[in-house]
Amino acid sequence: MSGTSVDGVCVAVVDITKQKVHSLAFNVFPYSPTLRREILRLRRPESARFDNICHYNFVLGEVFARAIIKLRHKSDISVSSIDLVDSHGQTIYHNPRGRRYKRTTIRSTVQIGEPSVVAHRNGITTAVDFRPRAMRLLARTQRKVKVTIVRHIRQTNLVGALIILNECDQFLQKAIEDAP
Repeated sequence: MSGTSVDGVCVAVVDITKQKVHSLAFNVFPYSPTLRREILRLRRPESARFDNICHYNFVLGEVFARAIIKLRHKSDISVSSIDLVDSHGQTIYHNPRGRRYKRTTIRSTVQIGEPSVVAHRNGITTAVDFRPRAMRLLARTQRKVKVTIVRHIRQTNLVGALIILNECDQFLQKAIEDAP
């Protein structure tokens, strides 16, 4: 995922056990200037069109899948050693304050980066929708979202190697290290 910064894809391969989370590999894959410009256009209501959102949903799925493959090859990590990919997607709309619907404030977020493409290209089960769940839980900051993910994985007894596609910011590795 590259969140609201739209700067590129961060990929981390981590090993999760019941006792700790250990980073095995990490790299940032910047977006090309053209792709970044197109993503930014999708974020503006006056220039966002459904046909482009649909197209770039699949384009980003390809970009994410290739980033995983590049990091695995660079780090000499075999696909068979990876249990799960956690793909948040690219944020194109984020409204943590929410809007009223009837008597309820509804918080919302939209990410693109087709996870079925990521799963197919890598042959690895791909989990999605952590960010909307975190929004629902009022975890508004990026760091809280990342810690929530690691906690969720531990609580469900899912252990082993995990690839995290996430926002390129200083909080990713810190969140992995600090997760209880």
